Amino acid sequence: MHIFYKKLLSPLLALLFIGLSSSSFGQASADGADLLGLGVGYGGGLGAPGISYNLLKGYTGTAAPSITASYEGKFSRHFGLGVSLDYTSAMYTGNNIPYIVADPNNTIVSSGTVTDKVSGTYFGVGARLVYHLSAGNKFDPYAGLLLGATLTSESHTISSDSTGTFVTHDTFAGILLGGFIGVRYFLSDQVAIYIEGDYSGMPSYLGNIGITYQISHF
Repeated sequence: MHIFYKKLLSPLLALLFIGLSSSSFGQASADGADLLGLGVGYGGGLGAPGISYNLLKGYTGTAAPSITASYEGKFSRHFGLGVSLDYTSAMYTGNNIPYIVADPNNTIVSSGTVTDKVSGTYFGVGARLVYHLSAGNKFDPYAGLLLGATLTSESHTISSDSTGTFVTHDTFAGILLGGFIGVRYFLSDQVAIYIEGDYSGMPSYLGNIGITYQISHF
């Protein structure tokens, strides 16, 4: 297991142990509470590493599971406002990728194939409006809307016998707009496990799972 995910696993297990040791039975707060979440997911985001290159012919590689952190402040029985932050990275290699160089008159000057090694990172941050379908129960199904921004950073190491080797760097920003749906199950009054899916361009938009820690308002 990658050392980064070993370090992530420790606080997740610590939160779970603390919550379970504090109470044998639990439920979601019916009224105001603060919900802190930490989990892992997969998706890649629209056009982000792990999705865009995986769809291109000739590219193979891996995308790391996304790390997602969230905060929600419930201000009524059914509604809450919060923020979420996602991060993921990917490495892909494209072999025998064709290229063409043409002059202003569209006359082909040279052509051939190159090897393209891609390394990318992806951040997504968004504000969340959450509606809880039920309150005060072990099961806490919810849905909501997300609005935010993304930042994708990519580097390409391109090489061939004819062109040599050169490196390019690109950074892209975008807008996130979408919705999500999920459910929590409270193991105690403080700790819940959750599963969530969304379609917004976040790195974990195909789904994420994790732990929620519920406390009274700060």
